Amino acid sequence: MSDELNKDQGPAPQGQNQGNPYYDGGQEKMTGIVEAYASYWKNYANFRDRTSRAGYWWVMLINFIIGQVLYQTCFRPVYEKTLDAAWQGHPIGFDTFGNMSTVLVIGTGTVFFIWGLLNIIPGISLFVRRLHDINKRWTNIFFVLIPFVGVIILLVFTLIGTKRPPENRFYDLPKRA
Repeated sequence: MSDELNKDQGPAPQGQNQGNPYYDGGQEKMTGIVEAYASYWKNYANFRDRTSRAGYWWVMLINFIIGQVLYQTCFRPVYEKTLDAAWQGHPIGFDTFGNMSTVLVIGTGTVFFIWGLLNIIPGISLFVRRLHDINKRWTNIFFVLIPFVGVIILLVFTLIGTKRPPENRFYDLPKRA
């Protein structure tokens, strides 16, 4: 059955970046988790190419896990201690935790903040590359400004499979994990 599908599609059209490891003229290849995350950081500010659906979602999964680990180890204990102090009627401030805890609060907050800053540009570039893979322009990212509906539209965009020619004007661009 798969041989019949590959026969029907025929050879790759001219100008289709045939040397690209992600393009075999047939079905979209699945991107590995390590490959996708390495590509995410390697293409830090690459707003031109394309990203597969699998490559996008692997990066989202890893960043979610890292974010949860940072939250559970950095913010949650401090947040719970702050709430306990507030419920007991203690004033909340730097003295709530003592000198050593103050350093810990500032340090962990800084780590979380830096992690977020480091992911802004590659996150936006990954999303723009994902939009290119489904034949959408980068300006579609501004849907996020529409309350409630915009985020749903962008989520649907990330779930759409790769568009191939002639529907995709971005298909000649190289595909990154």
